[in-house]
Amino acid sequence: MPDIDLAATVLFASESAGGAGVSHNLDWLRDTLSSNNPGVTVLGSIGADLKPAIGVPVVDPWSVDVMPADGVDDMQAGLMSNFLQIQQINGFLDVSCMTALGDWRCTHTYQLVLDHITAAHFVKQDMTDNLLSAIYGPVAFHAGVTSAFADLEAAGIPFFGPNCGDHETLTNSPLHYSHTLRLRRWNAVAGVPFGPIRRRVSYNQALWNFYLHHPAPRPEDFAYSGKIDVFGGGDHIWLSSCP
Repeated sequence: MPDIDLAATVLFASESAGGAGVSHNLDWLRDTLSSNNPGVTVLGSIGADLKPAIGVPVVDPWSVDVMPADGVDDMQAGLMSNFLQIQQINGFLDVSCMTALGDWRCTHTYQLVLDHITAAHFVKQDMTDNLLSAIYGPVAFHAGVTSAFADLEAAGIPFFGPNCGDHETLTNSPLHYSHTLRLRRWNAVAGVPFGPIRRRVSYNQALWNFYLHHPAPRPEDFAYSGKIDVFGGGDHIWLSSCP
């Protein structure tokens, strides 16, 4: 295996619980590698761990408050429990978040990617992820992730959001990388796409776009299923193609 201290670029990538591991450790890994190799570029890809922003019960369509009904979003309750477990085993969390907040919010990938991780990072999240959406249901989870994606786009953080219902772990399977988003004209009255495909991007292409073009992502690096774009004088919509 090549010596990592001689690398020009290092990409840390994982999904699901591993995606959380990337978000907790990416800046530390960058700082550690840079101490021995000052010229190295360290990047991170965080997959299948982007839960929506903590919702406000009754106000946000993705907020769930049933276990128990105590005015606290159930996802927040789960993150609070996760934070306590990590503290009990003296686990590692993002240093800047722990310095600024020091609480359960530092286990929330949404919070980390927006406000704390400073190394360049890319996010992949299926919009109806069959595991993460279980607490919300697919419709509510889709609404929450749509809101989260809008926040990522505003912050200039590239991401890829198909709507295939999959909770993926990082794999070499061609199927995993072939999820594709296609941009087509959209008839808002009829609610149907029409005309030729104007742009397309697969997960494989989106990840390579990030690797090659950071820190200046291209418009298609902010693609997610159901997003309406104004393109060529008309409304266009990104649609998923799932293997």
